[in-house]
Amino acid sequence: MIGPACIGLAGSPGLAIVLFCVGGFAHQMLNRALITPLIGQSADIFGYSPLFVMLGALDIIGMATLWLLLRNRPSIAAA
Repeated sequence: MIGPACIGLAGSPGLAIVLFCVGGFAHQMLNRALITPLIGQSADIFGYSPLFVMLGALDIIGMATLWLLLRNRPSIAAA
């Protein structure tokens, strides 16, 4: 996942696209190798209802995290 982190350092648009593609490929392979089997096993054990509840809870947790991080941010005054 170092590829997407280096996009800002790329010297050309082509290199930036290559780095982005490598990062996307690595993300998909990691997801298929680790995350998908874990979700499938938990669905077999617990059913789908807890998974959907967790997806809803993650949305709320993400919103709360963003609110906490951005609430005291000073606004940029228009010149």
